[in-house]
Amino acid sequence: MHFGLFSTRIEQGPGGERVYGGLGMMIDGPSWEISAQRASLWSIEGQGCDRFGSLIRMLGADQAAFCPIAFRILRGLPEHSGLGSGTQMALGLTQLASSLSGHQMALDALCRVSNRGLRSAIGSHGFEKGGFLVDAGHLLGENTPPNPMASLGQMLLRIPFPTQWPIVLCRRTTAPGLSGNKEWKVFEALMKPNPSNVEAIRRDRLCKLALLGVLPALQSVDWQSFGEAIGDFNRLAGEPFALWQGGDHREGSEDWFGFCRENGIMGVGQSSWGPTLFAICQNQDQADFLVQAWVAKGFGTAQEIQCTQSRNSGAILEKSAPPIHSF
Repeated sequence: MHFGLFSTRIEQGPGGERVYGGLGMMIDGPSWEISAQRASLWSIEGQGCDRFGSLIRMLGADQAAFCPIAFRILRGLPEHSGLGSGTQMALGLTQLASSLSGHQMALDALCRVSNRGLRSAIGSHGFEKGGFLVDAGHLLGENTPPNPMASLGQMLLRIPFPTQWPIVLCRRTTAPGLSGNKEWKVFEALMKPNPSNVEAIRRDRLCKLALLGVLPALQSVDWQSFGEAIGDFNRLAGEPFALWQGGDHREGSEDWFGFCRENGIMGVGQSSWGPTLFAICQNQDQADFLVQAWVAKGFGTAQEIQCTQSRNSGAILEKSAPPIHSF
């Protein structure tokens, strides 16, 4: 889940110029499951495989680094739902190809090969480590245009997230989040010079919320304070995108958020572009009540609403034993 960026444009600070950054965390599900083996030709099959044809061709073009691999997607995650499914899948495919080709690639190399980590580094660092993550953003060279591919955003801090706080997700399928060229155009527009200091003020407020609100509450396992701080952070981080999503969150979310807050659940928001909405609950009874209430009130279907928890470890790579044939 991505709670929001610190900044959508280049910001000058004591340590140099930085862009993007933000807060996010890894969750246990929904998730990808992929199997792979060496083959004579590159191939990929299973749910969502069409999304990664270009990555397979790119891997196949580097014959010095990778041998042909046959991938099979056993369990998939819907695209453009705001949960970073493309990043997790692309890094997973690349890591499998690297491992089966006899070598291990560092995270920055995985991102470079798979063309991930262009803006936020939450999903990339989360793929490796899991947990709640603070991304300090891309540190840019002096007098250079933003070139996120030059380096992966710096992971400033990783904290295990309390597994006793269930997370309820509403993965609405009616309107996918922005992606591709449309998303690029949004960030190009936000990067243009603006004489107003509104963006700098918002960045400072977000950094203060993270440093003095979100992180202390998380470290002290204070559910109420954490929820209030992360809800405020998510709402404030969504303001720059109001023109493209109808407000600081996607249109149609307010009734959903209002119901949660009326029932004392303040840690609510939208993950990235959405449409997935989240609510961080205090215990399982509260999460079960929320799931039932959301379905009953029509906020989502039983298939769209699920309960999950934090994931405090990275992706798992397992070697399977070859099948035993009896004759």
